[in-house]
Amino acid sequence: MFRIKIRAAGFTLIELLVVIAIIAIPAAILFPVFAQARESAYKATCSSNLRQLGTAFSMYAIDYDDTLARVASRASPTP
Repeated sequence: MFRIKIRAAGFTLIELLVVIAIIAIPAAILFPVFAQARESAYKATCSSNLRQLGTAFSMYAIDYDDTLARVASRASPTP
């Protein structure tokens, strides 16, 4: 009669370590790329915000006889 070996369900430690290594190597390569993309997105957002502020000041000046809007500062109260 033939005996059939039944393997217990689950992974061995070696298999688990190999899978972790396969996932970790590309992740380590891609992390700097993601950081650069995040920095690039931050720069684009700042640039867009500055452009919108410039447009808003320009539109205000056009509406109010070329007078620029006063910007209040919390650091030094106006007398």
